[in-house]
Amino acid sequence: MYVTFSSSAQKFLGKYVKQDGKLLLLYDTDGCGCAVNGVPVLHVLSGIGEENLQKIETNSIPLFMYSKHTVFFDELLEIVYQDHKLKLVSKNQIFTHHLQVKL
Repeated sequence: MYVTFSSSAQKFLGKYVKQDGKLLLLYDTDGCGCAVNGVPVLHVLSGIGEENLQKIETNSIPLFMYSKHTVFFDELLEIVYQDHKLKLVSKNQIFTHHLQVKL
């Protein structure tokens, strides 16, 4: 899996991800009914171990994911900041028009 952060997304996320900061891309299923219904969410990691996480290749910001969540995403993803919102897209689909960032 490879995730490209657009330059506008890098700038926007820079206020959340400080030096040596990392992000966790989750497929959040809490309150969605069942394990296959969920929404992508970015969590800012600070001081949390990476032992159960898979490192995802990116063009800039370090990104991690639980291996069990990779099945919900395409192999090539892009995170873009447009119209005051983060979007998670691939060439095949739009995963979300409003990717939330949780601290």
